[in-house]
Amino acid sequence: MVDSSSVNGRIGYFCSYLPRELLYAFGSIPYRVLPGEGGSAAAESFLPQNFCSLLKSTLVPFLQAEGPPLDGVVFLDACDGYRRLHDVWQQHLTTPVLAFLDVPRRTDVQGEEYFARALWNMVRRLEERLQTTLRPETLSDAIILYNEQRRHWAKLSQLRAAGLVPDYDYYALRTRLLQDDPLLVNEELARLLTTPRQSVQSNGRTRVMVVGSVVIKTGLIDTIKEAGAEVVVEDSCVDQRAQVREVQSTGSLEEMIRDLAAAYLNKPPCPRMRDLHTRLSYLIGLARENHANGLVCSYYKFCDMFLGEYPLLKAQMDRQGLPVLLVEDEGESALSGQVRTRLEAFLEVLGDAR
Repeated sequence: MVDSSSVNGRIGYFCSYLPRELLYAFGSIPYRVLPGEGGSAAAESFLPQNFCSLLKSTLVPFLQAEGPPLDGVVFLDACDGYRRLHDVWQQHLTTPVLAFLDVPRRTDVQGEEYFARALWNMVRRLEERLQTTLRPETLSDAIILYNEQRRHWAKLSQLRAAGLVPDYDYYALRTRLLQDDPLLVNEELARLLTTPRQSVQSNGRTRVMVVGSVVIKTGLIDTIKEAGAEVVVEDSCVDQRAQVREVQSTGSLEEMIRDLAAAYLNKPPCPRMRDLHTRLSYLIGLARENHANGLVCSYYKFCDMFLGEYPLLKAQMDRQGLPVLLVEDEGESALSGQVRTRLEAFLEVLGDAR
């Protein structure tokens, strides 16, 4: 089995379609790079003013030498914006780009085969850059470790939805799930999940589902709670869309990588997959499963994929009797007074309609 003494350094990644098992099998902790909360203005010397505020907020900490220490990063072609971020990163930052992973938009057999080949290309690139060889036993150990983490995360999400885990505990643990050594996090989660708990949820509160791209700002969650509502589930790249089915941990490298490709490619989709029917069906099911009274969509300004999807999402939710509010995140450090007022008014309407 992998142990903490065999893990050295951290490799950053930017998208939930990257199989973390592969990075861990190379002896590095996969570190999910998240946007900073200090604003995005400092990035406007490198990226256009009308560029996705998420990517500018992601770049700022590294431009200001305040980002986490990383041995390298792996980019994915999640969208055109991330490709431009990759270009700026290579030209202006010293943390090396170790690989660039091509992710297909198809999830059929041909898509899985294409993604498996892309993962092999990434493996060969990492072997070259890290001067080590990926072995079947280390990949198997990494998959077993992350399968255990998936079971813990699913249970943690259930406890949070039932009001048995406070939001601040859940968000702190979720960040650790994506940025810390999984061996250590799994041990902590195993202890936490066996501890008896009492509900921290108030009966009769409006139940809200939040939908976003990478991450929902804590200020938005806090405002929802201050208005007397509860966030019962979050569809984002660091929450529901980061949760992948268990992966085959036996067989040859080729077999395990093929199953990694299938598992990650068929996880809960985001708009970049361009399968609107599957995505809307998934969101409706998630809202119904968690008994949500309405949705708050928090999308980064100038994020074409999510904002382009929104009119169709709202129309479908209207047909389901689920009210929706759109909040645009402009990359600022705090919610504006206007956004707070709109959010509070929306939640009041939801409460009156129950």
